[in-house]
Amino acid sequence: MVSDLIDVEKKSWDVNILNQVFLPFEVEIIEGIPLSNRLPVDKQIWFETANGIFLVRSAYKIALEMQEANVGGSVSDGGNLLAFWKKLWKFQVPNKVRHFVWRVAKDILPTKTNLVKWHVIVDDLCEECGLYVESLFHVSMECPKARETWGFTQFSIYFHQ
Repeated sequence: MVSDLIDVEKKSWDVNILNQVFLPFEVEIIEGIPLSNRLPVDKQIWFETANGIFLVRSAYKIALEMQEANVGGSVSDGGNLLAFWKKLWKFQVPNKVRHFVWRVAKDILPTKTNLVKWHVIVDDLCEECGLYVESLFHVSMECPKARETWGFTQFSIYFHQ
């Protein structure tokens, strides 16, 4: 935690610890970061939302972006993906949320598109609208029924922009 790098009594960076953990040029940069006089308690912040609170929707968006960038493979595929998974597993969210985000990122939810791919069914059209294939994106964002459902939540404004 950042608080471990601060001398609480002096309300300044603990240079001894900084020098043990970081390279000299990094210490210089860190020392240039001003500290609050109040020294508030550290807290986890999810940078993908404006209010800093973790939302499955924001993690889903990241997973989609990763998939579009063709990064949706295994954890060993690169530094960015590894960092993403490390952060995900450290977040203080219910395990079912982590598991869901993992399944979304791996595209292993039982959507009709996947069920066709896995030879479980033959028809991949969405049961609700019958207009498009039932992909992960479609059932969560694109389908009129999904949009209607999102309309009942606090996120409804995002779908009208």
